[in-house]
Order: sequence, then C-alpha cells, then structure tokens
Amino acid sequence: MAAPAAGDGGAPDLSPVAYRWLLAISVLGGLWLTHKGFLARTPAGTDVMAHVARTDAGMHLLRQGRTDGWFPVFGSGYRLFAVYGPGLTLASAAVRVASLGVVHPARSFAVLGSVSIALLPPTMAVLCRELGLTRRAAAIAGVLTLFVGASVGGGLAGLYAVGLVPQAVAAPAQLLVLAGLVRIVRTGSLRVAAATALGVGWLLILHPISLLVLVVVAPGLVLTVRRPWAGRHLLLAVGSGAWGAAVAAFWLVPAIRERALRGELSAFDTPSLGRRLGDVLAGDVLYPTFLAVAVAVALALALGRATRPGSPRRWLAAPLTGLAYLVAAHLIEAAGWAPRELWVQLPNRGLVLAGSLLLLPLAVVLADGLAHLRPPLALRTTAALVVGLAALSPFLLSGPLDPRQSAPAPTPDLQAVGRLAKADVALPSRVLFVEPSPFVPLGTSEPVRWLASASGRNTAQLYFAEATRHPGAGVLPARVLATLSPADALGPIRRAGITHVVVTTPDPARRLDGQAGYRLIETDGPLAVYEVLPDAGAPDVADLLQPDGDALRPPTARLEADLVDADTESYRWQVDADPGPGAASALDTVVVAPVAEDPGWHATVDGRRVPVTASSEGLVRFAVPPGQHDVRLVFTGARNDGPALVVSAVAGAAALVVLGREARARLRGRRRGAGTITA
Repeated sequence: MAAPAAGDGGAPDLSPVAYRWLLAISVLGGLWLTHKGFLARTPAGTDVMAHVARTDAGMHLLRQGRTDGWFPVFGSGYRLFAVYGPGLTLASAAVRVASLGVVHPARSFAVLGSVSIALLPPTMAVLCRELGLTRRAAAIAGVLTLFVGASVGGGLAGLYAVGLVPQAVAAPAQLLVLAGLVRIVRTGSLRVAAATALGVGWLLILHPISLLVLVVVAPGLVLTVRRPWAGRHLLLAVGSGAWGAAVAAFWLVPAIRERALRGELSAFDTPSLGRRLGDVLAGDVLYPTFLAVAVAVALALALGRATRPGSPRRWLAAPLTGLAYLVAAHLIEAAGWAPRELWVQLPNRGLVLAGSLLLLPLAVVLADGLAHLRPPLALRTTAALVVGLAALSPFLLSGPLDPRQSAPAPTPDLQAVGRLAKADVALPSRVLFVEPSPFVPLGTSEPVRWLASASGRNTAQLYFAEATRHPGAGVLPARVLATLSPADALGPIRRAGITHVVVTTPDPARRLDGQAGYRLIETDGPLAVYEVLPDAGAPDVADLLQPDGDALRPPTARLEADLVDADTESYRWQVDADPGPGAASALDTVVVAPVAEDPGWHATVDGRRVPVTASSEGLVRFAVPPGQHDVRLVFTGARNDGPALVVSAVAGAAALVVLGREARARLRGRRRGAGTITA
C-alpha cells in the first residue's frame, strides 16, 4: 500500500482506503441516526402530509406529460409548480420505481429524508477536500455534519420537526454544487462545469431557496480560494450557473413568466442576531451545546494560528464566509434592506449550510492533533472518533435538535371523519376543518393536512399561501367561523364550495347546533360533522356555482345550476338564471366558481367566451345571461412551454455528452494501464 499523503505541517494523512472506510462509516451513522424515520410508515413533520398531497398531484401531471397544472387540494387552488418545481415529485417517483411500487408516497419521504441525511458526510467531505483540507479533517468534518440542524433551516431538526423534505433532499446537492464551483475556479475543468450545471438545474426544480443561499455564499468563498484570480475560470463558474438554469428552463421560464410568488408569506419569524447566537450556544438550534462551544473555541484557535507567518489561511474562507452570512442575513432581515421574500428566508434556510462551514476549524484542530500521533495510533484514534460520533449521534442530540421521527397515528375519531369525508364529500367539493383546540387530542398535529391526504378530498385551508395570487381565496384556516357568526359565514362557505364543516365539541359545535344552513350528520368523539345546506333560490353547494356575494341580487332572483361534469381543471354546468319578476329582462346573473382567480381560467356560455374577473374573495367570477345555458369553465394556463423544453433537452444532453466523453477517456486510460486522467 502506498504511504499516506502528508497533511498540513508534513504530518502523515489518512490513506485513500482508510478515508473511504471512514466516510462509509459516517453514511451508516446517518442511517443509524434516522433509522426511526426510515422505518416510519409516515415520517414526522408538520408539512409532510401536504407534501404527500402535492406529490400525488404532481405524479398525475407528469404521467400526462405536463410540467404544471391546477392543484385544488388546499384553499381554492393554485398552480402546483408555479413556485417550486417538480423535483420532489421526481425524487419520490424514483423511490417508488426502485421499490417496484411497494413504497407508498409517505414512505418515499421517509426514505428520501433518511438517505439525504446519510449523504451529508461524504458530500461535506468532498467540499472540504476541494477547500484544501486533509483527508483526516474532511472525514471528521463529514461526520460532524450529522449534528447540525435547525427546525427552521434543515438538518435532522428541520426534516422531522417541520417536514422540510425538499430542503433535506437538496442539502447534499447544495454541498456538491458549492464544491464544484470551488473546483472550477481552481482547475477550469469543463467536466466539473457540466456536472455542476446538472446540480444547479436539480436545485432549481427541487428547492430554489437552497440555490439562492448558494448565490449569496459562493462568491465570497470561490473568490478567496482562487488567487490570483483566473478570469477564464471565473467565467466558466458563472457559465455553469447559466448552464444549470438552461437545464431547468422547462420549469424556470414558465415560473418567471407567471411570477406566482405573490401571496402572503408563511415563513418563520427570525430572531435577532444576539438571540440566535444565544440559542446556538444553548443547544436549541444548529449544534448541541458541547459542539457549539467546541466550534467557537476552534474558530478562535484557528484565527489565532492564522496570524503566524507561513500558516495556511485560505481554507479559513469557508468558516468566515459562513459566519459573515449569518451576520449579514440577520442584519438585512432586521433592517428590511431587501425584498421580503429574500430577507425572511435567507437567515433561516441558509442556517445549516453556514453552520456546516463553521465546523471546518474544529475538524482541522482535531485532525492536526491526531496527525501528530504515531501513524498506527493516529489512524486508530481517528477511526475511534469517527465511529464513536456516528454511533452515539442519536444519543448526543436532544431537545429541539432531536425531534420525533415517526408521526403519531391519528385517533380513531379523526380516522372516522376521514372515512366520512371520503364517502360523502364529492370531488371537487371541499371540507372545512375548523382548527381544533390544542386540548383536543387527535393524534396528528396537522389534522387538516392528514385529512386531505388520507381522504383524497379537497380542504378549505390554504397551504403555501405564497403560490396563489389571492391568498384570501376561499376560506383560510378557521378564519370565517372564528371572525363571523355562523349565519354570516354561510355565504363565503357556500361560494368556496364547502359542503361539509368539521368542528370540535362542545365549541364551536354549539354555535352551529340548530343554526339554519347547517345540518349535523355525525359526531365522532370530540368531532362533529355538519353538512352545508343551500340558500333559497341558489344551487346546491355541491354544484359549485353560486351567486356572487358582491352583486346586488333581488330577493326573488333564482339560479339553478346542475354540475354535469367536473374534474380538476374543467367544470360544466346546465344553468337556468332568472333575475326575478320586476328585474330587467337582460339583467345578467353574476356567479362565482369555487376556484381562485387565475389568468388560465376561461369561461364560456353556450360556447361564447365571457370575461372572467376576481371576486372580492379572490374567486373566479363571470356573468350568465337570463335563461338556460350550457356553461363551461376550463383551466388552460398550464400548457408546456415548447421552446423551454427544447432548451432543457439541449442543455441536459450537452452536459451528459461532456461527462460521457470524460468517462470514456478514463475507461480507455485504465485499459491501457495509464491510470485515471485528471482534469
């Protein structure tokens, strides 16, 4: 076996074989850390069931060869991939295909989350090696990444506390893209640029915020690593980003054209910088307390050692970039110097990447100390450290950093309501689940999202409000019955297509008992289900067409509408509109359909196009003339962008050709006994 390479200061480094074994042990440590989530039927996380519903809808679209479409499950609907691309859907599909269909949607997220955490050590080690760290330091830094997490920013805590599945899946790719950019500015390799472009494209369609974090972090890091700067290399690094955007053009171009990120932000509040640092030292966010103290001490030691003449300083750009990112992101958020979509997301979503970069001084200090032991003892001690950290990781995390990995089962009462919704709520009608009291045990912490996924029915609560032009469209969580009397709430409830209301007993159920327009049909423990009855002179709620609440309507007016056919993106009614005695014979009846207004919705009356506007509630509104008519409402706004698809195909094929040519060259080199061909 070849002698180990020399590390910093001339001390022997790990051999390549030992290095790979330690990385493999770190991967096993990641699987061990997440084994409860991996084996869970449904992984924990408040957003997981919403991801299941979105992924099921995405699968349906992709099977039709479409890259976007209408998503009606939450609120009054929105374009499914208008803000986030189909990356998570594709990843879930890959797991299902690999398991030959045995793994169902929720279990696919359990697999994806666990594997993503397990891939953090080797991808972090790749970045460390590109930054010039020894194999020993890279292996130590890799296993330490298992301990980095924040419920609002990723890692184990973000995955299982909030259900940040897209960010968890994106995290290994984020590290590899950063490593690729560093390598491009060092070597100018076209092969690395092609691989990095594919990584950028993957991040764009999976979790664009992770790429946004890289846009902020990468420049300071790559410009420091490569000095003196090579203009061609820097241009190639920038070009790899543009290449990646071209790979994702099939989603990126329509998303930019739609500009759907307009609704109310549902991001987490960001504490002040002082409070955030205090939480870090207290072990409530980013690191366990012992690791937070060790990171702070190691950073101080590394900065002190960097002042000595001849000491390597360039790798310090990584932790200093991470620290600068945390400070700058929190200051920008506090001052409001950037668009709100940025300064709300950056301090939280970039937290784990910044924390991972801050691990490097600790890894270097530990590696340097171990490297000066006798070679056999240094190897054994390094292996013991990595194995010990990997094996003890489930026991060294606690509190907010160690959330429950398996979602609790819903109570039998909630399951009974789910069965009732599946049997009695006819698609595409909706059910309104008024947010229960925290003192009402239902098992799951997110009954609305569980109900939507388990029953396959649409719910009135709006998830991911940023994706809709009208966040008030339909009924937001418990807002109507919480702010209006049951009688006043009936109009908005009917117009939103809500045929059933689920409430907890005794409150607010007692407010609905005996109230006109609500009929109790079932009680299951603390839950009561009411059917919403139609208004006089208006269609049944299940027919999904109601008089507009803003328009003046004579008391004698009558509207009949029979829903002939309906699916996710099209509705057809037979309508009979009577403005009532004494009204002008040509007076149109203004109606609303229970879908959020979007330019993609087109209405026709007897085949003639009629204007579509937004009601004050954000619903689709149009006018129907007196008499009997065939009325249709069709969503046509999610057609594939042909030129963008061509751009993606060409850019992806070019990247694969470059990578394939390099792979063939390496294979020929091995056959000739010349070894591998370096970039």
